[in-house]
Amino acid sequence: MCPTSDQRQPRTSRAEIVQELLDKRGNRCQSCGVENARLELAHIVPIAKGGSIGLDNVALLCSNCHYLLDSFRPSDLEFERFLSNILEGSHDYGDVVAESPLRSSEGTILRADFTATRQQNGKRERVLIEAKAWSSVGGAQVRAAIEQIERYRQAGSFDIAALVFPGGVGEDGEAALEAAEIEVWDLDHVAAAFAKEIAAQPASGFRLLYSLVAHSGGRRESDDLIAGMKACKPGKEDWAKYQRVVADVFEFLFVPPLMSHFWESSDTLGANRRDIILSNYAVDGFWKFLRETYQAHYIVVDAKNHKNKI
Repeated sequence: MCPTSDQRQPRTSRAEIVQELLDKRGNRCQSCGVENARLELAHIVPIAKGGSIGLDNVALLCSNCHYLLDSFRPSDLEFERFLSNILEGSHDYGDVVAESPLRSSEGTILRADFTATRQQNGKRERVLIEAKAWSSVGGAQVRAAIEQIERYRQAGSFDIAALVFPGGVGEDGEAALEAAEIEVWDLDHVAAAFAKEIAAQPASGFRLLYSLVAHSGGRRESDDLIAGMKACKPGKEDWAKYQRVVADVFEFLFVPPLMSHFWESSDTLGANRRDIILSNYAVDGFWKFLRETYQAHYIVVDAKNHKNKI
């Protein structure tokens, strides 16, 4: 009797892992989708920070996406902003409040990262959410998080408490959180639960990170951008839509190292309106060369959705 896929021995060598990823994804970057480029094996959660060597924690990326992933070191504040955006974009969550004030029995004001209401299976629940930009969670971090969440629980009335972080947690930490009746919103959970909301966010290290997780559905931003461009009809009717897609394309291709765009600046006379502007503070490479050689502190993009030739 032939063994099932679950019964076969897992592939463990680097070459076998690369081949399996090529078999599943083809010879293209799992983030941007570029084909026939030199691909590199990347760990989604770094081994040094508790990531596994299994297929669920690796991806084949082009050198640019690999660099962006490895250099991505978000702060708690950056993660909280990202989480706020996906919570507010979800139909299951409402009344999302960041830095929600809670008064303890001693009269001290505590500030929970988030409070919200969740509507699931016909049930409305009040949710307390503690957010940390951890790529892995150790025993001391778990104990501190449990103590913090317990103080919030004592100061407010909640049906659910959750600890959310863009990484993984060991079995002992997961068991401790479960015993404390705290939901674990790790990398896999958020990727699966908020896949649509994450895909709708502007280009960022967080969207790159979550897009690589198997449970995200394997959506690639490049495919969405191409589809969005094809959906724009030439002419004034889709001018705003076309401009938005062009801005998203430039964000996807060049942010970072460029900064996120801003819209339609004008000169002191109120003329010379420009569609899309990206600040150039790159610290190395091509964009740094342009800034230092040609004083290119800003990159200006003029998006024209003309029907006819210009």
